[in-house]
Amino acid sequence: MVDLVAKFDLKYVAKQTIKGSVVSFYAKNPIEWEDGKEDFPDEDISDVELGTWKIYFDRAVNQYEDGIGILLIIPKGSHIPLAIKLNFEATNNMVEYEACIAGMEALRELGVKEVEVFWDRTLVIAQAQKLWKVKKEHLKSYQQYLEDLTKTFDKIEYTIIPRA
Repeated sequence: MVDLVAKFDLKYVAKQTIKGSVVSFYAKNPIEWEDGKEDFPDEDISDVELGTWKIYFDRAVNQYEDGIGILLIIPKGSHIPLAIKLNFEATNNMVEYEACIAGMEALRELGVKEVEVFWDRTLVIAQAQKLWKVKKEHLKSYQQYLEDLTKTFDKIEYTIIPRA
């Protein structure tokens, strides 16, 4: 196969995942506004919806890197997906905390005051609610930062999603 491809002066390139392609596209093609600020063209996003927003988290892992997938859902049902690449080695629980913190920071920046958190990780939700004690030293700073961050919201509800 390689000889056949080389014979026609073709170059084989492995296809990226769709999520990675979308992130790469937006990173390489920012939208310039008149004042030079890069932003989303959707004016409705800048008007924060009153009511309870929903947020879902997931970890994205492949052989090369860790990442985070976050889905924000406004009260009227529109979806705002976020994808973040982590540039450091992390445990499963560290990545879960990173996901929650990144999502909550995004909501805080949007001015959201009420949120319902959906997650499949009982450990992090129970630690965030202080139902379980954080035993691992490297997770204590995550839990403390998340606790401080959640104080900026008027209402937070946690819902555990069964993995099945």
